[in-house]
Amino acid sequence: VEIGCGEGHFVRGLAQARPGGRFIGFDPNATPETGLGVEFHPRLFEPLADMKAFQPDAVVIRHVLEHLTEPARLLEALAWGAVSTGKD
Repeated sequence: VEIGCGEGHFVRGLAQARPGGRFIGFDPNATPETGLGVEFHPRLFEPLADMKAFQPDAVVIRHVLEHLTEPARLLEALAWGAVSTGKD
C-alpha cells in the first residue's frame, strides 16, 4: 500500500519489480486510468479500516507526513491498524 501515491509512479515501479503481488495506491487525486496494473483508490487512506480490509505486508508513505499538521496522529492510527491485522 502506498499512501499519497499521486499518479502512482512509485507503486507501479514496485509492482514491476515484484510481478504477481497486490499493489494498492491511495490518493484523493488518483483516477482509475492511473492504474496500469495497480489498484488505485481515489480517497484518503483510513488506517484503522483500511489496514484491516487490505491486510498489507508493507505501507509506504512518501511526501505525505510533511504536509500534515499532526503527523503523529496518522502514525498512531497506522500502528493501531497494523495490530488489527493480526500479522506478527
